[in-house]
Amino acid sequence: MSTAFLFIYVISLFIISSLTNSSVLIVLFVAALILFYKDTAGSLKRLLYLLGPFVFVMSLATVVYYLLKTGRFDRWDILLNFNLRAGLMAHLSFVFLRRVNMFDAVRFSRPLTTILSMSVAQIYTYRRLLSDFYTTLKSRTIKKQNLTGSPRWAGTVSVYFMMLSIRNSKEMAEALRSRGV
Repeated sequence: MSTAFLFIYVISLFIISSLTNSSVLIVLFVAALILFYKDTAGSLKRLLYLLGPFVFVMSLATVVYYLLKTGRFDRWDILLNFNLRAGLMAHLSFVFLRRVNMFDAVRFSRPLTTILSMSVAQIYTYRRLLSDFYTTLKSRTIKKQNLTGSPRWAGTVSVYFMMLSIRNSKEMAEALRSRGV
């Protein structure tokens, strides 16, 4: 059953990404909010927190681009379509990930199961490392710090995670190649 939901989810994302009519996107977004009403409150909070900054920057970049190119901005339909499409796809993704066990959904494919298990292991490793870094920061400073309290610390940790992810991706690619995936 999870595999069927996975295919429905992927097909719906392709359909949503091809829609260009604002009215249809609004109707689908409202329908998704109503259909998955139990997940709506948590999903909307996460949409604002995770998607808000991305949508804001992309919308601002679009407005600036059109202002520099034509001297005026009258393409509000583009912004509305982009924001509705991103919000709807993110909402459906949150609902899907909350309701479907991904390991059951990709059970039909051994390579997908392998990639998913490696990805989940990476996520938990990075979360633990970030927690360790934050604990180290707290134990070595007198003032109370948060994750962005020290720009130098945040930069150092970011560079560490970038270098670690590059190294790990090379190792994973070699491991997958050796397994024939």
